[in-house]
Amino acid sequence: MKIRAFGAFIVALLLGNAALAQGVMYAGVWPNNVLVMDEATGAIRDKIELRHGAAFSLTRSQDRRKFYAITGLMQTIEVVDIETKKVVDEVTFSEGNKKTLFTRSIAIHPDGVTLFAPVRTTTKQIDRYDIDKPQLAKINIRDKKIEKTLELPREYGQAGLMRVSPDGKFLYVFLRDILIIDVVDFKIVDKMMLDRPMYPGLGLFRFGSSFESHDEPDALTFVYNSTDPMTNRGMMGIAHFNLLDRNVDFYETGPTIGGSFSVSPDHKRAYIVRNQVGQDELYVFDLEGKKLLKRQEYDGRPRTAIKVSSDGRKVYLHQAGNMIDYFDANTLRFEKRVELPGDFTTDLFVFPQ
Repeated sequence: MKIRAFGAFIVALLLGNAALAQGVMYAGVWPNNVLVMDEATGAIRDKIELRHGAAFSLTRSQDRRKFYAITGLMQTIEVVDIETKKVVDEVTFSEGNKKTLFTRSIAIHPDGVTLFAPVRTTTKQIDRYDIDKPQLAKINIRDKKIEKTLELPREYGQAGLMRVSPDGKFLYVFLRDILIIDVVDFKIVDKMMLDRPMYPGLGLFRFGSSFESHDEPDALTFVYNSTDPMTNRGMMGIAHFNLLDRNVDFYETGPTIGGSFSVSPDHKRAYIVRNQVGQDELYVFDLEGKKLLKRQEYDGRPRTAIKVSSDGRKVYLHQAGNMIDYFDANTLRFEKRVELPGDFTTDLFVFPQ
């Protein structure tokens, strides 16, 4: 009987462990580290030390083997090898009285060598600063040089979210419109106009928060915002953009709520965390049924982002400060809080084991 009871205990223990997410989490934290964490427990497995201070952003390569961190007061790109947990390369174009800043997140070509980054160069003169116009740069990180630059049309301002198509032929820049840039010639070859209704009765279409799945490298899922032309009321929806055939599939979900956005690994549910004074709420959407499943208030804090666990059973709230809050993805009940040794300086990445 004791042996049978012990066996039952072992089986229960194994089943309990199997129910825990088995992935790995990565995040840049203050002052100069990328943390490698066990997803289930939040325990720190390792620390990757960056060479030039805190990371302002992390961008993963398409093969998930490297991170590209913007550091050095936005003047350096460091290449982090995920397997060895070491910085293996870096590039900067600042020299002497000339400072070149990488002003936003970058996009990585599938070859892992070519990067695309918005840059701005400032030259300190004896009596003034000369500030160059913002440029979009095509960078060869192996040769440490800017191969080509492109000045975006003035009406678009600086580059926004960028992604390279899986075949490596085109760079997509998501702004008021979607600009399509030929990677070889580095010229705008097409654009998808979003500054007009996509069908009669729909207001202007503006992309908001995005989510890029690790197992769907050819697509992006967005929250979009529009304005009802009849009532002048802000409306929100979810859009799916295919990076190969450029098809946009979208549907309206209701009034605009804003906030961070994430999708479950099986692409069946989407989650939004809303942070406004007196309105800290979690939303769950059924992507297949195209409807809101659940809306629930929670004890929130300012500037919160959301990520779904690698098995889809948990959601993680993070961003401001040094905490990750675990919630059950079905009940939206708070489960535990993990505190990190430094404040977040980048997004949280969740990879399956």
